Amino acid sequence: DDEVEAINILEKFSNTMAGGHDDHDNSKHTDDIHDNSNLANQIFSHIYFLCPTKLRDLLATKLRLVISSLFKEGGVNKQFLDKLMKKYFNLKLFQSKNEKKLLLTVEAILKSSVIYYLSLVKADSGSTFSTVESLLNEYPEFASSDIDLAELNYLLVYRNMMKIALQVISPKRNKRLLIDICSFLECSGRVYITGGTQSISTSRRVRIYEHEANVQQTKRPNRISNPKVIETTTATICECGSEILPCMIWRHNTSKHHIAFLKHQSESSTSSSSNLSAK
Repeated sequence: DDEVEAINILEKFSNTMAGGHDDHDNSKHTDDIHDNSNLANQIFSHIYFLCPTKLRDLLATKLRLVISSLFKEGGVNKQFLDKLMKKYFNLKLFQSKNEKKLLLTVEAILKSSVIYYLSLVKADSGSTFSTVESLLNEYPEFASSDIDLAELNYLLVYRNMMKIALQVISPKRNKRLLIDICSFLECSGRVYITGGTQSISTSRRVRIYEHEANVQQTKRPNRISNPKVIETTTATICECGSEILPCMIWRHNTSKHHIAFLKHQSESSTSSSSNLSAK
């Protein structure tokens, strides 16, 4: 059902773009792809076959447009990626929860083509590891016997893609996007969901993200639930004196300020009673 809905959403917006229609842009960039046909085809084929089967044909045109833009621009920078989704989609049309979720998936796939392109043209830049041994030197905790060679190779690719992606995507507010892109490009076919109950394999990839992005995991402060109120119908002895006061006791509020407040309430209550008696 989710796949059917995803197809319907993409078909609905397949020809709806912020800056025009697919056919116009496709003819506009034909020469750019032609001049770099080998590299362009390599990128397209790699990303196309990594895509979920149901989304391949729906994203094919957009994917070709993104790839052709890479050669037309003559390079990639943060501005290129920031404007990418706005260029090919009218983002305001994606309103429902499922539409926004799908848009994030599409963003990760299309931007993956850019990161893969950079990995090919910067293969000898020295920022990537060529062996598992190099990975283990940087991350000795991955040398555990619980991690097999296949997983280490996935982590190696993931780390290299993360290193490249961080050159053009800011880690700030983009943790989910970066993890999605790099896990997509590691070619394992897995989806890693971060959070309090995340798997061990997900934690490894979060560790790489934090290390390469030089960010520390920030723990959310424990939520303080609303103080539970205990209603008492009988008298309760308070520390403010010998007065026996019917009151409401807040379980979490035992501060001196609270005791002073109860004392003040006691005095006010006594004063009011005296005034009534006098009348």
